[in-house]
Amino acid sequence: MSFPPTKRFTSRRGAAILSLGLLFLSILGQAQPQASGRIINRDGAPQPGCQIEFRVGNARRYGAASNNDGRFYVKPAPGKYTVRVTRGQQVLIQLDVTVDSQGGLHPSTIVI
Repeated sequence: MSFPPTKRFTSRRGAAILSLGLLFLSILGQAQPQASGRIINRDGAPQPGCQIEFRVGNARRYGAASNNDGRFYVKPAPGKYTVRVTRGQQVLIQLDVTVDSQGGLHPSTIVI
């Protein structure tokens, strides 16, 4: 059975698009869930411009920065981390946190 060249091209293009779509979905399915948190001071005011490092031992694994509302977003693998919050060269706080399998950060609010 022979198809005109336009049909053959359309069939190959459709197969290529389908393959790329399936590849994208498989990668998306393996993506880490996004964890979010917030940096505030003792008065409850948001703290923008902080650097947040998720560390295991002395090695930095993941990093983020707090936005104008003090919120930060990061996609760490589930587990236990030491989080270090800095502004410039100053370490504001260091504490242990847990990231669960759904991306939940515990604690999610960090008071500096």
